[in-house]
Amino acid sequence: MKFIYFFLINFNSSLVLAYNFKECKNNLGLNFDNILSNAALIDKTFKKKLTSKFKDEFVDIRVDGYHDLYRFCVREKYSVKGLSIMDSKKLYQTYFILKRVFFFTREPGVLSDISLVVSEMLRRENNDKRPIKWTFQAYLSIRDFENAKKLKSKYNYLPLPLVPKIMSIEKLKEDDDSRILYKLVKTKNVLLRESFKFQKEGQIIVIGSPYCNPSRKFVSWLKKNPEIESIFSENAVWLMPQDGHLKLESIRKVNENNKNIAYHYVHNESHWPEIDYWGTPSFYFYKNGNLIDKIIGYSDNGDFEKNMNSLLLKINLTD
Repeated sequence: MKFIYFFLINFNSSLVLAYNFKECKNNLGLNFDNILSNAALIDKTFKKKLTSKFKDEFVDIRVDGYHDLYRFCVREKYSVKGLSIMDSKKLYQTYFILKRVFFFTREPGVLSDISLVVSEMLRRENNDKRPIKWTFQAYLSIRDFENAKKLKSKYNYLPLPLVPKIMSIEKLKEDDDSRILYKLVKTKNVLLRESFKFQKEGQIIVIGSPYCNPSRKFVSWLKKNPEIESIFSENAVWLMPQDGHLKLESIRKVNENNKNIAYHYVHNESHWPEIDYWGTPSFYFYKNGNLIDKIIGYSDNGDFEKNMNSLLLKINLTD
């Protein structure tokens, strides 16, 4: 994997979106043709261009488009009663559409709608249990452990993974935009919920994963550079991108085997607005809580080490 160092360029503001949500506003029901055609146009147009030293890259920014698609074309266009009289094909289409909207927006309300649709699918003695498993993982992905637990209890005949128990040493509001992390502790199937605070002076946020080969290569490189490893040990916080696969025991073993690395789970990626790319590995460099610069990707060439040393100096972590 080539080392990539991103620089933002201006998005083409002259881009005119080809879809028109007004066609959905007065629709009393779900217009599947309209919804699917709008979704196709969102997929075609909602990309933001970034440029790097090596090549052009594209970051997916279709979130706003799918928020609007849900708001104008889907939300409140059906009811529990409406689902009960919907034919199986349209019911599955509704599930497909909501699932796609959730993929981009991560809105809890969308997931609540999906749960209603899945319940109706199962009421009809549908033997396909994949929607339940997907919904369960989706609840985990937005860290809604309570609803994941309810779903597991409701469908206790399915081998769904255990839902972790959450401990907290501080009182945290559920509806604020705090940067909340889940730390792995020694107790099995328990996560410690904490609010994140930036330290004074320099700090590095590492977006990584033990399942990512470039992330593992970076860790190997770090161990061969004891001075930089010492800096990371004292000043870096390791975050895994938000998804539905927690894999608590394997992550705990990784942390135990790497004493200077402790991966944490993110509660909500949107509460980190300055992190615009959650690909692994990524490195964000802060000074007094303000983002100074970033490195995206890892390569074992000299450019990576040069840029790493330059940014550590820039945030006062080296002399």
